[in-house]
Amino acid sequence: MKLRLTLLSILFLTVFFGFLSARPALADSVTLSGSVKDSSSNSISGATISVNDSNNDSTTTDSSGNYSLSIPSGTYNVQVTPPSGSGLSSAVALSQNISGNTTLNFFLVQSGNAVLSGHLYDSQGNGLSDQQVILKASNGNLIQTTTDSSGNYSLQASTGTYTLEVVYPSDGSSTLTTVPEAYQFSASNFSLNQSTLLNITIPSDQVSVHIQDSSGNPVSNVQVQVPQVNVSNLSIGGNTTNAGGTSYYGVGGYSQPQTDASGNATLYLFPNTSSNPYSIIATPPSGSNSGTTTTSNIVITGKIPLKQYLLNQ
Repeated sequence: MKLRLTLLSILFLTVFFGFLSARPALADSVTLSGSVKDSSSNSISGATISVNDSNNDSTTTDSSGNYSLSIPSGTYNVQVTPPSGSGLSSAVALSQNISGNTTLNFFLVQSGNAVLSGHLYDSQGNGLSDQQVILKASNGNLIQTTTDSSGNYSLQASTGTYTLEVVYPSDGSSTLTTVPEAYQFSASNFSLNQSTLLNITIPSDQVSVHIQDSSGNPVSNVQVQVPQVNVSNLSIGGNTTNAGGTSYYGVGGYSQPQTDASGNATLYLFPNTSSNPYSIIATPPSGSNSGTTTTSNIVITGKIPLKQYLLNQ
C-alpha cells in the first residue's frame, strides 16, 4: 500500500508539474482578429485568413466578415483569399510583428486592381508625415501620394510590376530631423499582384559629428555638408532588400545643418560601402581663423557614435 501511494504521488506530481511547465508555451499565443470588407464597406463572409507561422494557421470570416485566430507571437505574412466567384482581389499584410493581441482589418478591391498601403517610419519607429510614396509604371506613368500626419499612405493601381519610390518633399518643406535632410530611394520590379500592406522604414543610420579646433575647443555654427552618394541593397521592409538611393545634406539648395554650442551635429545617412564612401565637409562661420575641412572615405554600417573632426588652421 505504501508503495502504491508513493507511485500515485509521483504520478500526480509529474502530471501536475508537467501541466505547469506547459503554461509558458500557452502564454506565447496571441489573438489575431479583424474584419474583411469590400471597398464599399460590405462585409465579406467566407474569406480565408492564413498566417505563415509554424502551424500554417488559418480560418474563415463569419457572416459578418469577422475573423479570429490564435497564433504564436512572431513576425508573419497574413494572407487574405476572397471566396471563389466574388470577383475580388486577394490581399496580404507583409512582415507583421504580432507580439500581442492584434487587429488587422482588410478591404478588398475588384480583381485586376490592388491597393498598396501602410506606414512610413524612421529608423526609430516614428511615423513620418509629408513624404512622397510613388508607384512608377513601365510606361512612365506615376501614381503617388503623400503620407499623412501619422505616416500613413495608400495608393490604388492596376495589378502589375512597378518601381516603388519614396522621396523627401521636392519643395524642401520637410522639417523632420530623424531622416536625411534630402533623400530618395526606389525598389525596381516591385510586384503588386494583390492588395498589399507594406510598412516602410527609411533605411538611415544616425551619425553624430563633433567639430573642434586644433586646441580641442568645440566650434559652434559650423556648416556641415554631405555630398550625394549612391547606395544599393537597402532593406526597407516587407522582405524588400533591393532598394537603391541617395541621402545628402546641404546640396541642391538645401540648407546645411550647423553645429550647436558644444560643436555637435546629428546626421542621418543611408548605409554605404567602401566603394561608395561619404565625405563630410565642415565650413566654419565667417570670421573664424579656421578653414574648411573635408573628411573623406566615411563608411556607415550602423549607428555611428560621436566622431571628432578638426578644422584646418
